[in-house]
Amino acid sequence: PGADAAGASYYELLGVLTTAGAAEIKEAYYREARRCHPDRRPGDPQAAAQFQRLARAYQVLSDSELRKAYDSGCAEGLSDHMSGVDAALFFALLFGSERFLGYTGELLMAQNADHKAKSFPELCRGVVGGGIALADGCDLQRRQHRREVKCAVFLRDKLHRLVMCRDVEGFEEELRAEVSGLAGVHFGPELLMELGEMYQIRAGVYLANQLKGRCSMTKGRTSAWRLGHTARTRLRLTKGTVEGLVAMRRVGRAAKREDCSAQQAAPPGKLWSSEDAMEQAVPKLLQAAWASVVHDLDLTAKGVCRKLLQDKSVPWQIRIRRAQALRRLGEIFSLCG
Repeated sequence: PGADAAGASYYELLGVLTTAGAAEIKEAYYREARRCHPDRRPGDPQAAAQFQRLARAYQVLSDSELRKAYDSGCAEGLSDHMSGVDAALFFALLFGSERFLGYTGELLMAQNADHKAKSFPELCRGVVGGGIALADGCDLQRRQHRREVKCAVFLRDKLHRLVMCRDVEGFEEELRAEVSGLAGVHFGPELLMELGEMYQIRAGVYLANQLKGRCSMTKGRTSAWRLGHTARTRLRLTKGTVEGLVAMRRVGRAAKREDCSAQQAAPPGKLWSSEDAMEQAVPKLLQAAWASVVHDLDLTAKGVCRKLLQDKSVPWQIRIRRAQALRRLGEIFSLCG
């Protein structure tokens, strides 16, 4: 087999033998891609290049025809037959940034990818379906509970400086410095905006209940905000799912036409090739993936904020201050997003 620009074979990049099966190659790719993600190594200038080399290696070795050509030493021209998907962009949606992990936990799609490695088309079908469901529903619930607890503990510690020390200036200065770094990663501003609104909504509902009363106008306004945000999130998910499914069907139809050699008799320019259809589908798939991520975060934020703000192990005064601090954190996220 040939070597990539760094001198290593594709098998060596993924850490597998030349006799490795498709499932083993998939698992190795997901493992190495997560380990080498640029967001995990912000100070390493070679991280992005290494990540792209892994993506190229996987695209070749996961395709039987490209792998056969690569194994026979015909590495030249392989790029002409490879998808133009930006791997870093797709993984940023699929797995989220490491820098946001304390706030988001491990995204549902990432948990599912760990549970069972899948090819790119299989992942796309999972994305447009709103996320691939784990086989074991109880396992999913346990993972989600642990995720919410970890995020609630992270937020408790993050808010400690404002809640317990009453250091408003120090808290905001430290948070703004962190946010400036978060805004620089893939989808950083979008994640900040979404998380900021979610935190403000949950904190606002809790404060309205505790300080103004459940029948107050303040509670009515915050509840309307919450319901509107939930409706928009679900509508975006539905729209993304439909558009993603339509795009994937176009890819499937184009591939079938190529298999049947139907395009040879068709007028030139009338039918898309499967590569063209995939190129047109990628933006729709990314939109569907983003909608699925936001829906996942909204559901998770609900559980996280409930655990944080209804913690009976602390006095009610501390819970009120936590909600006020969480609302301020959300405001800063939204302003900087």
